[in-house]
Amino acid sequence: MMPLGGQPGRCIGLMRGFSGWSSVFAWWKSLAAPDTFPILEKKRISGGLRMAACVRLELLPGHYAVSRLDGAEPIPAWADGAGFVSISRSANELSIVCLQARVPGGVKSEGEWVCLQLVGPFAFSETGIVLSVVRPLSEAGLGIFVVSTYDGDFLMLKAADLDRGRRLLTEAGHRLG
Repeated sequence: MMPLGGQPGRCIGLMRGFSGWSSVFAWWKSLAAPDTFPILEKKRISGGLRMAACVRLELLPGHYAVSRLDGAEPIPAWADGAGFVSISRSANELSIVCLQARVPGGVKSEGEWVCLQLVGPFAFSETGIVLSVVRPLSEAGLGIFVVSTYDGDFLMLKAADLDRGRRLLTEAGHRLG
């Protein structure tokens, strides 16, 4: 969907039957500082207004790896450090996402991922945020890996798919910084 006003990050799709133009106008006037509204939740409001999520994403530096260790193993020292890090444990596995350069040889791992941060924070009650970013990539057949934190979400995309992913996300109305 093309953003209203033709500017990324200011998306609002208007559907038939909407009669609350004064609310839309007040909202539009409030956008003097566009970065204060990093996302608009996708929702239907009475009268038929539908807003499409417009998420600002930042590409984090470096290539990342997703590693798997046995669930009983302790968290290794190499896992923590600079860059984005996610450590998840289940009964069967210990999964570690970190900069690829830190993963030692011999560790079961898949590398060459890039990391896009969905710039938040987002309220837990906001819905459709991850879906709005994942859908265009998934529909185009791109493999992804998503990690959520308290304040936001991180999307891992294969480095070889980055240019195509940027194009798809921009066409979907998202902003990449």
